[in-house]
Amino acid sequence: PPAAWDPAIGACAGGAAVMLSMPSDTIKTYLQTHTAGRLASSPVSQVAHFFSTGRAMVQQRGLASLYLGVVPRLLQQVPSSTICWYSVEACQKMLAPYTDGEPVSGGH
Repeated sequence: PPAAWDPAIGACAGGAAVMLSMPSDTIKTYLQTHTAGRLASSPVSQVAHFFSTGRAMVQQRGLASLYLGVVPRLLQQVPSSTICWYSVEACQKMLAPYTDGEPVSGGH
C-alpha cells in the first residue's frame, strides 16, 4: 500500500546510513578511546593513522570489528529516521493544497 512506503523508506534510509557510516565511526571511537594524546599533529599523518588503525582492526578481529555496536545504533537510528521521514512526507502532503506555486493572496 502507498501509505506504507513512507515509513519503509525512512527505515531503509536510517539503516543504510548506519551501515555506511559505522566503520568510520567505529575507527574514530577506537582512536578516541585508545590513543588519547598520541595522535600525530599533521592532518596527513592523522588520516594515515586512521586508515592503518582500520586495517589493523580488520586484520586482527575481522571485518565484523568495524561494526561493533551496530545493533544499538540501528535500534536508535531506524525508528528515528522512520518517524522523521514519515513526518516530513505527511507535512508535505498536508500542505500540498497550499503550496501549488500560486500566490497565497492576490498576486499580480
